[in-house]
Amino acid sequence: MERLLSLFWSASMSPDGKYVATIPRDPKGADGLWMRHLPTNSNAKIVPASDVVLLDVTFAPDGITCIFAPVSSASISQICVARRLGGPDAQIIHDIDSPPGFNAAKGRFGFIRDIPALDRQVLATAGLDGPDEKVVLSTKGLSFGNPAWSPDDKPLRLPKK
Repeated sequence: MERLLSLFWSASMSPDGKYVATIPRDPKGADGLWMRHLPTNSNAKIVPASDVVLLDVTFAPDGITCIFAPVSSASISQICVARRLGGPDAQIIHDIDSPPGFNAAKGRFGFIRDIPALDRQVLATAGLDGPDEKVVLSTKGLSFGNPAWSPDDKPLRLPKK
């Protein structure tokens, strides 16, 4: 049985609190995606270790789908999905520059894409099942951080003075 390492690049707990997804780095410098079932304390390898660096694992709101980001050169380049029970992983979006931010009510996630040649950055959304990408905001310059949605899908209201 392979041992789950203690050095994690990223970790995420499922919405039901029963699973933890982790990206440990093995002694040879390879990253993989592991799933731990907390009630039984059992571990399963979901994505085998490889030379590709994996970052920013998180659970989608369905609690079954793990989202992770393989890194190409110096930035995140794509978002991939893997199911917590295993199976093939799939790329759902490419050419991105941030981890995803989820909207549980709509089954979508937001991400940032830098377009240095145009000195622009866009905030876009996509669904977990495919490339239905929609640009929400575009701005001159590179200024966004990581995207996030409000938990209740309502806009932030600041108190009146």
